[in-house]
Amino acid sequence: MLRQLCHFRELPYGVCGSLHDAMQGEAYPEREKVVSYLDAGVDCVMAPGLVCDVISGEVIGPLAMKTDGVWIWGSDLSVYVARYNIAPPTEFLDLVRSWSGAPFDVNLDAISV
Repeated sequence: MLRQLCHFRELPYGVCGSLHDAMQGEAYPEREKVVSYLDAGVDCVMAPGLVCDVISGEVIGPLAMKTDGVWIWGSDLSVYVARYNIAPPTEFLDLVRSWSGAPFDVNLDAISV
């Protein structure tokens, strides 16, 4: 079973925690690498329509759920990390720190969403 990453209750797929509470005042050292990692995720579920930034109201684009084979997150999460310095859990940050930048090898038939 995939682990949910930052599924904040303000988001269309949200179930826990608050995006506002997770906002950091300043950028953290790994922020850009986290954004790259999130954007590199494999699309595993696509949603019709567009998603908007729940803080600014700006259109972000189509929503997909992405995965690295361990975690699952919304494609809009990278926007929130970049704009509002959202820091994911330490366990996820440790994974990002060790990532070489290689594409993820995910067998979508073998995962449970």
